[in-house]
Amino acid sequence: MAITFALGVLTSAFVAIAPLRGEHFIDLLGPLPILAMTVVGGLVASKRPQNTIGWLLIGIGFFLVGQGFAQRYSRYVYEAHHPLSGAHFAAWFGTWTFMPAIGFLALVFMLFPTGRPLSRRWRPLVLLSSAVVLAIPFLALPSLQNSGRKLLTAPSTAELAHAKFLTVAGEGGLQALLAIGIVTLIVRFIRSRDLERQQMKWFVLGAVVLVGSVALVFAASSFLHTDDPVDTPIGEVSMLIGFCAISVATGFAVLRYRLYDVDRVISRTVSYALITGLLAGIYVVVALVPTAIFGAAHIPSWLVAAGTLIAAALFRPGLRRVRAVVDRRFDRTRYDTALTIEQFASRLRDDIDLDTLRAEIEAVVGRTMQPRHVSVWLRR
Repeated sequence: MAITFALGVLTSAFVAIAPLRGEHFIDLLGPLPILAMTVVGGLVASKRPQNTIGWLLIGIGFFLVGQGFAQRYSRYVYEAHHPLSGAHFAAWFGTWTFMPAIGFLALVFMLFPTGRPLSRRWRPLVLLSSAVVLAIPFLALPSLQNSGRKLLTAPSTAELAHAKFLTVAGEGGLQALLAIGIVTLIVRFIRSRDLERQQMKWFVLGAVVLVGSVALVFAASSFLHTDDPVDTPIGEVSMLIGFCAISVATGFAVLRYRLYDVDRVISRTVSYALITGLLAGIYVVVALVPTAIFGAAHIPSWLVAAGTLIAAALFRPGLRRVRAVVDRRFDRTRYDTALTIEQFASRLRDDIDLDTLRAEIEAVVGRTMQPRHVSVWLRR
């Protein structure tokens, strides 16, 4: 972890001291999501050392941050013409280190959340995947014979000499491992029950946020007409949020911290996403559609202000209605609890018999809190 953090700090320092063409200030935060994943991996490894998920997350963080530093260092030497040592090795290191990271990610999919294979039948597949990942550094050794500039400017490992087997393992084998890992994750989610189901929900929540961030990146890229989807402030911030979200969700799931709050988190996330989309649609219909049809010169400014005010006025009542509907689906336990308490409060106004009231209290507490034993003490 210390090496990963040092490489992340050095990468940001290079961006701050000697930014190269195409780099922005936001690139200083580039190592942040990977460092977040490393922190989560360290927490999991320290709390549950027998669970391989933590060690795999640490490995992913090291290889990704190491690749970023190696590429940045070699670019600094070769493009800025600074005579620093180790540039050739850094350029070579940066060409293949994303491959073990992808392999470790596939293993995370295969082993999440227990750190063990789904069953004995899946164990040979996990061992074969581990062997492929461990073989990558040895398959990359022959490509070290290439020149530093060739290593730095090659569009892919397939363009490098002496990298045939590395290309096969990286482009074919790792993609197959990722596909198998996703299938394993889906099968485990279908079979999961009780505690493991809650853990899988946390991971799925983080994955949904990551996928949403990637979708936002490509949407912003098409709107801004950029060649590199991530090479925009919106794209970089979205990727930061997405990778941090899946790292934090993985930590909550494996460490079982506030595990049963995931239903409420999902409910709130879906509620805010739906109400934001609805209000954005209302604003587009009221303000932007007439502007697009008749032109901005013919649309009074009060119409745009009216669209904004309507969307703001509908936010809170719309959020309450959407939240109630979503809670019935995603946070059913809390919804049933609140409904039971509300019904008890309405009956409480008419009950004056202490024996009936005590029985009602015991029944409500038993249904909502589900304790092993309930007793009510009444002062004489």
